[in-house]
Parts: sequence; C-alpha cells; structure tokens
Amino acid sequence: MLEETQDEQEIISRVAALDIGKAELVCCVRVPDPKGGSRRVHEVKTYSTMTRSLQVMTRYRITLVPDQIREKNRVEKLFEDSQIKLSVVASDIFGVSGRDMMAALIGGESNPQVLAQMARSRMRAKIPQLEEAFVGHFTDHHRFLLTKMLTRIDTLNADIAQLGTKIEAQLAPFADAVARLDEIPGVGATAAAVIIAEVGIDMTRFPTPAHLSSWARFAPGVKKAVVAVGRSILVIVWYLLSDPEAGFHDLGPGYYDSRINPERKKRNHVREPEALGYRVTLQPAA
Repeated sequence: MLEETQDEQEIISRVAALDIGKAELVCCVRVPDPKGGSRRVHEVKTYSTMTRSLQVMTRYRITLVPDQIREKNRVEKLFEDSQIKLSVVASDIFGVSGRDMMAALIGGESNPQVLAQMARSRMRAKIPQLEEAFVGHFTDHHRFLLTKMLTRIDTLNADIAQLGTKIEAQLAPFADAVARLDEIPGVGATAAAVIIAEVGIDMTRFPTPAHLSSWARFAPGVKKAVVAVGRSILVIVWYLLSDPEAGFHDLGPGYYDSRINPERKKRNHVREPEALGYRVTLQPAA
C-alpha cells in the first residue's frame, strides 16, 4: 500500500549537463540571470569528439614506426654477422632490388654474381660492388632469422598502411586544416594528423599562442634548438587554426638577410681583419 509523504520542493539555481555522443559533445549550462529577477539564462556549446579516436590511432602508429626501424636494423646486423656488406653498396636494402636479393638468399642462392644481377634501375651501375658485397658466409641460421625478420617487417608495414588509411578517413572532416598545416615547412600530412589529434582544431581554449606552447611543454625560456623550433611551429599552428581564412606564407631563407643594414654588415666584416692588423679597402664590383 502506498504511503503519503511530505516532500519539500527544492529549486537548484545552477545546473550543467553533458550529452556525449560518438561525433560530438554538447554542453549546457543554466544559471540565474546576472541582471537579477527570477529569469534564468543558459548557454549551449557543441564540441567535436572525433579527435579522440584519431588520437588513439596516431599514437599507435607512432609506436609501430620505431618497431619497424629496429627490425630493419636487426636485418643489417644479421648481414654484418654473415659478412655480407649489402648496406654499404645499396642506400636502401629494403627496396625492390634488395628484397629480391634477400628472397634469393633465403631460397639458398649464394653465388655473388647471380645475386648482383638482380639489381634493378640505377643499382645496376653498382653490379661490380654488389658482387664483392655478397662474398660472405650466409648459413642456414641466417636464412631462418632473415625469414622471421622480413615477415615481421612486412606485418608492421601492413599495419602502418592500414592505420594510415583509417587515419586519412578520420581526417576527412578536417581536410582544410590539414592542407593549411601541410604548408608549414617541416610539417607534412603525418605530422598534421598528429597535431590535429593532440590539439584539436578549436583554439578558443588557448587564449594566445603562448598558452598552446605552454600546454605542449614548449616553454619559451628553454634555450634549446628543438624547443625553439617546436614553439615557433605551434605559434603558426595556433594562428592557422584560429582563423579558417589564414594561410602560411614562407618568407624565404633570405628574408632576414635582406633586412640587415648593408652598411652595418660591411663594417662587421671589415672589423675582424682590422683587429688582426690588416687594412681593408672595399671596392664595388664591376
């Protein structure tokens, strides 16, 4: 049997709510009117949450690339152990020619002349050096290890390629931002994806470029080249993402040189030999 109770009505003056979806997050705040009275005012903002999945994938890709490099280094160490100097002749032993040669080695081929003839394109000019490089002792245990290493490299290559396809699909809504970030020297499509995944495209949460640099731990007071370059890139990123109409314009390597006072520059060059006891006379070039 239901019992009657006396409940007191309570009015909450300030409330906030979040609606989290796969693609966006909606935030609603309702507070009393600052002007007074019984009225209430509210504000609703929508934020994209697509960068979270992008962040997970870009971070995973970053962890796979060092694994790929380490496995390739193991292959080179394996060749050193067998006294084969393929990496001395070929700049990339994992190209088409190099992979054909390694497949032949795994298959039991040991004749340096036969292996060298598998060279393609520009590498054919190095056939005599390749013949010398393949003079070694490639045994069964080298073949076994090389097979395992190449299988792992191929798996990592496939994983990285699949991640790249997924990341590219996730970046589709931010194609314009990626294109503008790609204009920055040293920032390609891969780095642009990482920037958008980590920072997002909403720069309103960073009032100034300095706030973004501080958040990324690129403090302006640290006198290191890497920090200085990283901070300058983040400043450009902040301006590009803050203004959809903004674009990057490279001033060129001679921009600052062209703004140095020519007379001061001449005096600086003349002062050094004069300090060593020489008399310098400058004449205009004909």
